[in-house]
Amino acid sequence: MTKVGPMPDPGSSGHRPVNPRSPLPVVPHQPGTGSRHGKPSPPPSDPTSHQRTAGLRHDKPSPPPSDTAPRVVLVGPMGAGKTVVGRLLAKAWQLEFQDSDTLVERLTGQSVAQLFNTGGEAAFRLAEQRVIRQALISHGGVLSLGGGALTNPDTLALIQSYRAAGGAVVFLDVSADQGLGRIDNTASRPMLAGPEPKTQWATLAAARRPAWQANATLTIQTDRLTPTAVAQLIATQLA
Repeated sequence: MTKVGPMPDPGSSGHRPVNPRSPLPVVPHQPGTGSRHGKPSPPPSDPTSHQRTAGLRHDKPSPPPSDTAPRVVLVGPMGAGKTVVGRLLAKAWQLEFQDSDTLVERLTGQSVAQLFNTGGEAAFRLAEQRVIRQALISHGGVLSLGGGALTNPDTLALIQSYRAAGGAVVFLDVSADQGLGRIDNTASRPMLAGPEPKTQWATLAAARRPAWQANATLTIQTDRLTPTAVAQLIATQLA
């Protein structure tokens, strides 16, 4: 996988100009702002993004497998910013945004926490696999997956097939401190239940990281980036 260095300063000759036709509001990231719930032109660059560094790994994807397949699928740990970045991208590209957790709640009529309580993780993963399968063939926008989605072998196979057909899979990475700081309420996250959410977060991320890395066409370390800057990087790399 090709390694791409930090974004160049806008004043340098290596900077890639951004098409300003798709306005994207600057949304500075602050801890506790995490959320559960033609050819696209890239959103405007974050005016301070050149002051930050971004660890990138990139395999240039082909066009989406079809008009009804997602333009991009976002994966990564809890608190990486998949939902807010996904919404920014969808708005800039004038596409629909969907989140697999929200789709599961619509399908089952229960919140994620309720589904874990009534049916356990197995019931949740089964419903999650069903909604992701459907989204991959019918949702031509931006799709965000829950952190543990790829732990289900059936869901993993779906994403591998999507990627093999030319789909873009973006892995948004984040440290434990930053990730937890972006989550409003860990009690709403069944996988973080217990007295040591940071330890649990780190354990889950370590177990899931190989699947995120192996299936990503683009990897972005988000610790020092605003959601707007992350969206800008994705849009530029996928242009």
